[in-house]
Amino acid sequence: MRVIGGTFGGRRLLGPPRGAETRPTSDKVREAVFNVLGDLPDGARALDLFAGTGALGIEALSRGARHVTFVELDSGLCQTIETNLDNLEVEARLFHVHRRDVRRALKKLEGPFDLVFIDPPYGHLLEREALVLLAQPGMLSPGAQIVVEHASREQITLPQSVAGALAVTETRVYGDTSVTFVAPQSAAPSTEKEPQAMPVDAPTHANEAPRIAVYAGSFDPPTNGHFDIIRRGARLFDHLVVAVADNPRKQTLFTAAERMELLRSGLGDEAHKIEIDRIEGLLVDYAVKRGAVAIIRGLRAVADFEYEFQMKCMNHHLAPAVDTVFLMTAQEYFYVSSSLVKEVAGFGGDVSPFLPPGVRARLLERLAERKKSGAR
Repeated sequence: MRVIGGTFGGRRLLGPPRGAETRPTSDKVREAVFNVLGDLPDGARALDLFAGTGALGIEALSRGARHVTFVELDSGLCQTIETNLDNLEVEARLFHVHRRDVRRALKKLEGPFDLVFIDPPYGHLLEREALVLLAQPGMLSPGAQIVVEHASREQITLPQSVAGALAVTETRVYGDTSVTFVAPQSAAPSTEKEPQAMPVDAPTHANEAPRIAVYAGSFDPPTNGHFDIIRRGARLFDHLVVAVADNPRKQTLFTAAERMELLRSGLGDEAHKIEIDRIEGLLVDYAVKRGAVAIIRGLRAVADFEYEFQMKCMNHHLAPAVDTVFLMTAQEYFYVSSSLVKEVAGFGGDVSPFLPPGVRARLLERLAERKKSGAR
């Protein structure tokens, strides 16, 4: 990677450290973005959210920004940002690196900002939370520009609560990557386009970021008890992420990809309202990365509570801002678990009351395959 233009034009930048979960903005896309932005206003303050290696914010500094605030949660990437700035001999007064979750950072930062870059992990709707917080009074200058990078297969739709404050001005496609430009309504050019469609799960509480919850499990296979918790959790929060645990060291009947498909199949027409994702590592780390306000846990009996309470206390220690919400499983599923269902089905018992028809069919098919191959 290199700086494209300005004072540091042509200088090389360090890429992300090994193992970092980031996707640096390519040189081609950065060049195209700044061609669209044109000359930065005198004394511009820039904000680089989900900063990664800091390439976008550094490009702004190179082109005359008075100050850039970098926000990145990963400590290794924060070190990379600081190393890149140090290698370019950027004066310390011109930047600040915040190692913090974007949502928490935006609640503490003081504007106004003239230029904001939002480059979150693709497909997680994190840009929506950032836009809600940026729309608060005093965060943006009247002529501010917000640059949102996203996958070309995705469309950026503004949360309902900011529709009167922000407007999408244009979207440009660069292969698999697209860039959507957003501006305050007063600065957005008038347009004859149809009003933007709002997603069905847009929050109804104005001036607040959408409340995201995570419900995680192995779901091997997902039972009616799981689907009961999912549907109730989705009613309680603006956006529910069902996270399928993918642990290569744990033997499962179905792969993570298959379990994700089983969840979508079991949800049927409701699948579009709920995000299905894959998770590795600590659940609480994933919840923080997604900007979740809560982790949902299902309780089948009193015996579950002791373990779950212990986990809740540890998660609170690791991430105090993430709450744990316990939901009691519906009475008819108190005794149902994935392992018990697999055992009963393996001996020819009727498990139809405990699984959606499609999931049951896949389970019986897989058990038959395993039996035929002699696998346990």
